[in-house]
Amino acid sequence: MKRIILASLIALLTLEAPLLTVAKQYDWPKPPPLSKELSDYYKSQKKSILSIDNAASYLGGPQDIFPQEEDIIFHDIGGEDSETSDMARQYLLDYVIQPLTDEKKIELQDGRVLIFTELDRLSQAQLLYYYVRDHVIFPKEAKGGLSRIPVIGEIIPKVTSAAAYPCEVVARQEGECMGKTMVLAALFKLCGYDDVAVGFHPAFVLRSPPIPGVPRLIIIYHNYLFLKDEGWGIGRWKLGEDFLGEKMEGDWILLDSICSPEHVPDMKMVGPKEPKVLEFGDDPVWAEPFFDDQSKWGTDMFCWFLLDFE
Repeated sequence: MKRIILASLIALLTLEAPLLTVAKQYDWPKPPPLSKELSDYYKSQKKSILSIDNAASYLGGPQDIFPQEEDIIFHDIGGEDSETSDMARQYLLDYVIQPLTDEKKIELQDGRVLIFTELDRLSQAQLLYYYVRDHVIFPKEAKGGLSRIPVIGEIIPKVTSAAAYPCEVVARQEGECMGKTMVLAALFKLCGYDDVAVGFHPAFVLRSPPIPGVPRLIIIYHNYLFLKDEGWGIGRWKLGEDFLGEKMEGDWILLDSICSPEHVPDMKMVGPKEPKVLEFGDDPVWAEPFFDDQSKWGTDMFCWFLLDFE
């Protein structure tokens, strides 16, 4: 049996358990800047993809947002017959997936290092999750980010934040819930995890545009993922089908990648408990009530869409 070491604590776990040890220093390589061609492509798309600043120009419900997110993910995993799509795919392979596969480890924000002696489907999924949780930093409020998500009913000031493509998020090593979710979805898809779904939960209310005496309120949704449990015994969500009626058999794992050690102290979450750092397989506090009460499943309050590019 392998041992898991955290500070002075030593506990015996199963053969599949990784080794956790304290890191001496941060050594994850910073990805290089995007090529000019890829950057120019992303800039050209900003006028037509999701932008909070232009929220009034579309209905804004999950059924309207998801197709745009799906197109963004599809491009960056090489799904399009274009040079930029191939370049995006190669960027994610070269600067995220290949290093994780070669090293079989990832440093966490709290100073620990998650190390696997061998990679199987579960350990690879865990590496991808922790990479996005801890190495794609949720922006601080001082930088204009929304650092307390989700908070249903809270009014926030108008901000401008266009949806970023996965490669942009990786290159900046910074992203909000939508960016982090799309990165994780793209990485799962590139690594052959076919059963991935993007979820939505109403968070902030945006007052936009400011009309004297007649405030216009627009719901901004929080993004997360569902990943199908491939026999690991972790998933506990039986989703049945997605918002469009696509069948989703088996057990599913809810992954909310914004709940990292550095970000959780700034959170104000919906739910019966205080927010917590989420390890792979943990449910966020805002989702716990839905597990016991399924009356809102498949509504704008709690819904998800299967990523199916066929």
